[in-house]
Amino acid sequence: VQVSRGTRVKRQLLFEAGKPVLTAAVSMRLRLSAGTLSQTDADIAAQIERDAAALIAKLQAMGSDVLGYGGLAARGYRDIPSWEASGWEEAYAGAQVRATADVVIR
Repeated sequence: VQVSRGTRVKRQLLFEAGKPVLTAAVSMRLRLSAGTLSQTDADIAAQIERDAAALIAKLQAMGSDVLGYGGLAARGYRDIPSWEASGWEEAYAGAQVRATADVVIR
């Protein structure tokens, strides 16, 4: 299986009822080079969604925001003091996570 160069990951920060929702959308194109594949596009997409959500949850538990959701959140504040007073670290730790994947096998 070859993964195309067109693989993309888009992250967004949404707010629902005033609480942050961290989203990650993966778009991937795979090409079979030889052999058979026992999984369908939907099977692979579901696994990627589970893995992405688990990764983000693990990062949240560690207090690590290497994916930059805090940077997205900071854009909504006028200055550093208001950002620092926002309580983002606590909001990030408890944020809901949504991951989606779009996989096409050719």
